[in-house]
Amino acid sequence: AKAYGSLMEMLRRDLENITTGVYRAPYDMDLDHRQFNPFYVLEQMQVMFETVSDTAALQVNDGRTQVRADRPDATGAFPDYYLQNFHFQPGGWLSDRSARQYEISTETFMAGLQDVMQRQGLVPLAEFMASRHEAETKLLEVACGTGRFHTFLKDNYPQMETVATDL
Repeated sequence: AKAYGSLMEMLRRDLENITTGVYRAPYDMDLDHRQFNPFYVLEQMQVMFETVSDTAALQVNDGRTQVRADRPDATGAFPDYYLQNFHFQPGGWLSDRSARQYEISTETFMAGLQDVMQRQGLVPLAEFMASRHEAETKLLEVACGTGRFHTFLKDNYPQMETVATDL
């Protein structure tokens, strides 16, 4: 019950931030967006089940170094740090499959509120930007993952010069 209350509070806060203009509603909140398409939802569920299966297999088999075994061509081309499985994602950061699974796995882990949690990062940014000109401000986002937060950032500050980077 306590966890449910926390989730509801986060949703309430997100809606309040949108309605009071702290940040814009995300573009994918539109009912015409693909995330409301039942076929897309089924596809994402399939990806989620694959992810659970892949993650369990990597954990059982101590799959932290699976990338080195599967991608011997990468040895020497990347630092050793890059050649490990982060979050037990198959292929580490070097595969399309891992990228496809990343968003749905983190969304599942965050009880469906990953975007809501990420948008909370816009609140202190809005306070920071209150006395600044958007076009004169530069922002570097480090460890951006797939760049999902960056979409919220650019929706709210399209004139801001930004760079997003990850491994």
